[in-house]
Amino acid sequence: MKKTSPKNLAEKFFFLFAVFSPLIVRLLYPGIYSYDVSMFNSWSALANPFRKIYLTCGNCDYPIVGLFLSAGIIKLLGSSITKYLLTCALIDGTNTLLVYFILRKLDIPVAMFWSGLIGLLPSTWAGGFFWGQIDNFGQSILYVTLILYIQIIKNPKLHPWYLHTLMGVSLSIAFLTKQLLIFSIVTIGLSYVVYLLKIYSFNSFLRCLGVFCLGFLFPLFLFELWIYTPDEYLFFAQKAFKTGSNYMDTISENGFNLWSLFFSSQNTSSTLPLFADITPKQMGLVSFCIFYFAIFLKFLRSQFNLSRVFLTIALANLAMNIFLTGTHERYLYHCYPFLIIALIIERNQPKELESETNYLIPYVVFSGFCYGVFVFGSLIKSWIESFFYQSLIINRLCALIHIILLIKLSTLYFGRNKPLKTTQSLVV
Repeated sequence: MKKTSPKNLAEKFFFLFAVFSPLIVRLLYPGIYSYDVSMFNSWSALANPFRKIYLTCGNCDYPIVGLFLSAGIIKLLGSSITKYLLTCALIDGTNTLLVYFILRKLDIPVAMFWSGLIGLLPSTWAGGFFWGQIDNFGQSILYVTLILYIQIIKNPKLHPWYLHTLMGVSLSIAFLTKQLLIFSIVTIGLSYVVYLLKIYSFNSFLRCLGVFCLGFLFPLFLFELWIYTPDEYLFFAQKAFKTGSNYMDTISENGFNLWSLFFSSQNTSSTLPLFADITPKQMGLVSFCIFYFAIFLKFLRSQFNLSRVFLTIALANLAMNIFLTGTHERYLYHCYPFLIIALIIERNQPKELESETNYLIPYVVFSGFCYGVFVFGSLIKSWIESFFYQSLIINRLCALIHIILLIKLSTLYFGRNKPLKTTQSLVV
């Protein structure tokens, strides 16, 4: 019988600790959560019946799956906030397992260690189970989508049409979960189309894209038939995205964007002209669109590889937090897991690539720790009232840390064009 080395035992213990730590922390601190949870509870009281929630709850501004994962779950649990928070903790533990499955599928060594590290970073849990929001639910859906995506990439000659369909369904459910997921959804969807174009013949491309689109449209169609929609809206999704996406009219909502460096008050309107009738809101939106167009153009012109997929998702979420006005402190939640996975994949490539990422991983862990502490501090009232938050020092420090990170990652992204050995070009 093969003996388990002390190193392997330590890795397994570290991984299991990461999986169960959200549940342990929640049991130790059941009373620390955000106002959002109380809001979800108030929504649940108005969800009667649930299919009429958009008629009975005027301020319910989440897409329908997001409403079920917040107000719906609380209602199913008998309006128990404690049980809901424990459910959120279980989801965080599940996400650590899903990261492990992704890394294993990519043949990454010491996958338990890396997935445990991602699970334990404050950037993962502070805005997840500890806050009580549903971003961790959305992250689970993205992980499942990417697992299906990886399975498609690893079996390109099999034409597994059902995987393409399931990936479409999964991405559609993510779309119906929360507006913040749109940056990840668009990136995954576009990268998938690029993959089909680069790998398959034209006929195969049309077949795969067709079943993917059918899978994406299927949940939208079913929910459209089921949900009662207010008369002023043509589709149920229109209500959620119109009422729940208008957050850019102030400089910041306790976020740490570029604009927090230049304005002394976060509550300053971002719609007032800065110069020549151009507003910070317009400048931020245009800057983000230019940056996103540039990284997607680079993705399109490069050889397809999985590390670039994960890095593009991370860059989209990071750039959004840097350039756009009105950002909240939690909006970077979806960046760090994908960023670390991308760098881990790069680290396990040929030696000439390894040196480029070895120095970045410690900085990313450091910035993720700082960001997570920032979010944690926002949740603790005594921290919010302290000098650092009143003077925006913390916001500006986080802004500088992440602007430097964006520059470093952009240099890596635009400076190299190497394919992964696991995703060789296979024309079918």
